[in-house]
Amino acid sequence: MLTEHGVKIAPSGYYAFKKRPTSARAVADAELVVQIERVFWDRNLGRGISGARKIWRLLRREGITVARCTVERLMR
Repeated sequence: MLTEHGVKIAPSGYYAFKKRPTSARAVADAELVVQIERVFWDRNLGRGISGARKIWRLLRREGITVARCTVERLMR
């Protein structure tokens, strides 16, 4: 994609990117997305109509410590 726009990419940088393991943030985000979807669609909790602030409060109530801005970012 970048090479189509004239940006030069060194092959060593490309292959280093491909071999790099997933970051801790990406792993934590993937786990949080599962929890957010579970709370969002649960008939007794979120009922599919909750915003980020309500989801954040429901997660805190269940003992899942997460920042509200993280919930907002993942729900976008």
